[in-house]
Amino acid sequence: MLTNHGDWNELRIDGVPVGSLLGKPERKRPEKGSIVMIVGTDAPVDARQLGRIARRAVMGLALTGASSQSGSGDIVLAFSTGNVHERNENESFVVDKLLRDSELDGLFRATIDSTSESIVNSLFKAETVEGRDGNMSVALPIEKTLQILKEYGRLR
Repeated sequence: MLTNHGDWNELRIDGVPVGSLLGKPERKRPEKGSIVMIVGTDAPVDARQLGRIARRAVMGLALTGASSQSGSGDIVLAFSTGNVHERNENESFVVDKLLRDSELDGLFRATIDSTSESIVNSLFKAETVEGRDGNMSVALPIEKTLQILKEYGRLR
């Protein structure tokens, strides 16, 4: 997960407006940036269904408060390892069974939830870094963030 995106004030964790409650960071980078999201499953789905699943990753992004600013290069890659077998004599893959579209709802929800959780996990692991020309990306202040989440009843 590359989490170089969004505006600090928009950050939401489990519905809590953490970013606005934290206040502005000491130094802020000038650009909004982009995010790369990767969705993998072992469910037996085809390329069209993977496209539908991939679009749900953007819903997970939205749960974290990101609104895909102008100039964002947000990307979602999705793949499935399900139902792929050895090539036959015609050099094409053999597929046993695909899920019906009506059976995808659970995968949609899992994609939304796992994307938003991955973004938050990435933010909790990030460190403050300084780049070219003194541009700085400030890490999420973990203790202050946890205190806010406790105040909103999200942590025990």
